[in-house]
Amino acid sequence: MPNPQDKPAFARGMAGPNGKYSEEVKVHLDEPTHAQWLQLCNANDVTSSELLRDLIYLVVHGKTPAEVAANNRRGLFSSIGTVAGLNRAGRHE
Repeated sequence: MPNPQDKPAFARGMAGPNGKYSEEVKVHLDEPTHAQWLQLCNANDVTSSELLRDLIYLVVHGKTPAEVAANNRRGLFSSIGTVAGLNRAGRHE
């Protein structure tokens, strides 16, 4: 019988600033390029998927997913702040 504590904390798919990450991108590389790519990922402490996703967002949107999400949140917090008297960090002024 499986231990309930062994279940992942989140069972849903990953979501980004524009919705769920549902589309897959697959590329073929030569071995030396792939080895350099993995070294680059390792040096930046990210997975291959994370770095590729960031690069695709940067090319398509001009921003990484984190920057897109931060801009979305900034807009939300700005509108909440003006209503509730909060600053951009969500704290009362």
